Amino acid sequence: MKTCIYIHGLESKGNSRTAGILCEEFAGILGIVEPKIDYSDIQSVVETIKVAIAKSSSCFLIGSSMGGFVALQFPSVPKILINPALRPTETGIAKRHPQLQSQLSTFLELERYIVEHEIQNCNLGDREDSLFTYGLFGLNDELFSYRAEFERDFNYTLPRNHIFTCPDGHRLSEATVRNQLKTLIEYYLIDSTIFHESHPYYSTFPLFGFDEEEYKRLGIEPPSEERFAKLTADREKILSKLK
Repeated sequence: MKTCIYIHGLESKGNSRTAGILCEEFAGILGIVEPKIDYSDIQSVVETIKVAIAKSSSCFLIGSSMGGFVALQFPSVPKILINPALRPTETGIAKRHPQLQSQLSTFLELERYIVEHEIQNCNLGDREDSLFTYGLFGLNDELFSYRAEFERDFNYTLPRNHIFTCPDGHRLSEATVRNQLKTLIEYYLIDSTIFHESHPYYSTFPLFGFDEEEYKRLGIEPPSEERFAKLTADREKILSKLK
């Protein structure tokens, strides 16, 4: 069973509502882990997540707000970012949280790491090396929005890098978690299974629905009828297990 490591934001104290809902929705299908973290030491948070990743044989990350920033410290791990704080030093973090003033140099160092490793990794021209990086952004985020930067820095024209929006603010509604976020996770589970390196069609087809317009948008030739039938059958088989 795959493991989802959920990394909550700066304002959360753990045992988050989102992680709880995902536990309900994916009971018996996906293991949900929410490590105990303390943002008073951002470097220790990164180390805590590193340990959690090492304990799992197969995992992906979901990072919310500052948790998204932490998730980006792990370029080799697939991830879903929810209203990620791509550059905490630009959001006035020290003003809102004076206790973090002494850590600004560490935050800057971690921001540089994202540019040098995560963004470069997501924009590799070879799709087989391009990891899953999804961004989910609230259209009414009252704190900050790095949607434009995500579109620019993470090459979302590649099949495995996608950007999505929802009508929420910085905090996702329960409806969005149970519907849109759940669907993104299901797509990831399907894609990571069908498009494994051992699959004959790996790196050839994009993630969503095998829609002809999506192929055109991505500049990829649509599959033959035979391949389409095979992929659709695989997709439906996996979907049935997720219901």
